[in-house]
Amino acid sequence: MSEGTALVIGAGTGNDVAVLLHKGAKYIDAVEIDPVIYAIGRAQHPLHPYADPRVHVHINDARAFLRLSTRKYDVVAMGTLDSQTLLGGMSSVRLDNYVYTLESFRAAHDHLKATGSLIAYHMSPRPYIGAKVFQLVAAAFHQVPLPDVAFRNLFNLTVVAGAGAGGLDISVPQQLVEQVQLPTDDWPYLYLREPTIPTHYLVALGGVLAIAALFIGLALPGAPRAMRDPRDVALFGTGLGFLLLESKSVTEMSLIFGATWTVNLLVFAAILVCITIANLLVSRIDRAALPAIFLALLATLGIAYLVPASSLLPFAPAVQWILGAALVAVPIFFAALIFALLFRDHPEPTRGLGVNLMGAIVGGLLEYSAMGLGIKALYLVAAITYLGTLLAVLRDEKRAANTRRIAAASTAGMSQIVRQS
Repeated sequence: MSEGTALVIGAGTGNDVAVLLHKGAKYIDAVEIDPVIYAIGRAQHPLHPYADPRVHVHINDARAFLRLSTRKYDVVAMGTLDSQTLLGGMSSVRLDNYVYTLESFRAAHDHLKATGSLIAYHMSPRPYIGAKVFQLVAAAFHQVPLPDVAFRNLFNLTVVAGAGAGGLDISVPQQLVEQVQLPTDDWPYLYLREPTIPTHYLVALGGVLAIAALFIGLALPGAPRAMRDPRDVALFGTGLGFLLLESKSVTEMSLIFGATWTVNLLVFAAILVCITIANLLVSRIDRAALPAIFLALLATLGIAYLVPASSLLPFAPAVQWILGAALVAVPIFFAALIFALLFRDHPEPTRGLGVNLMGAIVGGLLEYSAMGLGIKALYLVAAITYLGTLLAVLRDEKRAANTRRIAAASTAGMSQIVRQS
């Protein structure tokens, strides 16, 4: 690598960078998402690789860097990226999920020179995880990669693809060719054997639901009976649907712009701005506009479902932020406006808020359905939820109209009796 350029994805404290420098790399882009880990490596690594002027550090999400960079490399090194020490085992999407997808490895392939090579290694505690990594690389590079399944301290699988594995007579261990479901950006679950919600997740989520129902039931003794009231059903549905929209918005924007705290801050800020605007407008909107607002929400959900996040990539970064924010904010705005109108007209605000909170809890639990259905499917679940909420609202309007007719008929009858008397 006397004239080589290299990209290190998941540079960590700098071990991979130090090796590449030792091999003679002249230019290295080191991408690390965690500034604290980088700072530890810069201060304490015995070889001080980050102090070398050939090394250019980028504190960024791997997918975001691959999307923005146009440089080609002789070597792309993907270390043992994982977030298992940062996130609990019950997380639905980890920081590294979108690194180990078919689209991610294709992006890495596109950043290699014609004579370049990918080196990916991973600690795969279960054979099917190693098989997924191997087959992802094979699918992205359209070749049989060079595998090594020996245990070496921090990893037990090494995969080489590109020119470094070209023209070789490669023997692939049987454990790497077992049939597996390959992760994609819509189903980015490297650690699941197949699309499903694991049993221990279901047990834990059921426990959360039972505890939440118990405490809300204690706080609102009439809540279970109240759920037969279409007004409460509607508020329950708005809580459920809103949590699904929020979860999908964060994952969608993380995929486009990177899974960093800055992105999360901007997404949640956009959500809060939409909620604030909806609350300011609610006093000026008549309840009769509810069906139209529901239809607008369902239409924007359909657009968000049909328009893939990747379709924003060809635009300039500023345009991507504007279009991405619109993709997230417009459905959130209509959803917030619907909740504000329903809550404004609810006869018992405390009970209404309680059932809405219960709906939000159920919506948070349904987020995990993406493990079986895919992340895009959350838009469909949200759309079905809001459609059911619209039916509850129409049912309540029909009941209110019947009540008014009965009251009017009763008043007219009494008036006639009085006149006859």
